[in-house]
Parts: sequence; structure tokens; C-alpha cells
Amino acid sequence: EGAGARVEPLPAYSPDFNPKEECISKVKAELRRVKAETPRKLRNALQRAFAKVTLQDIRGWFQHCGYAVP
Repeated sequence: EGAGARVEPLPAYSPDFNPKEECISKVKAELRRVKAETPRKLRNALQRAFAKVTLQDIRGWFQHCGYAVP
């Protein structure tokens, strides 16, 4: 404050405004659908689940969370 700066309080954390939470939700939904029962099947399912995350998804999640998206 002595240097002219001010303290800005941050709002409480909310998963509703975190794009990462949206991504994790999509991946978890795919994993639940696949029901992988072995480590190998789980790794393969994770790869496929993350491959289903599109640029359009990511842009939408950021917009939904209030970020400006070009």
C-alpha cells in the first residue's frame, strides 16, 4: 500500500468457474461409460477420453467460466 498498490480480495473458489473442472467432468463421464477393468484398458480409455476433448469444448468451458475467448 505504501508503494501505491492495493489488495484485491479474491472471490471464494467455485468449481463452476474453473474450466479444468469441466474438462475433468467430460473425461470422467467417458471413463464411467467404458468401465475399464485393467490398468491397460484404463490407460487406453484415458487416451480416448482426452482425445474426445475438442477445441470447441475448451473454448466453451472458458466462455462459460467468464473468460474472454477470441
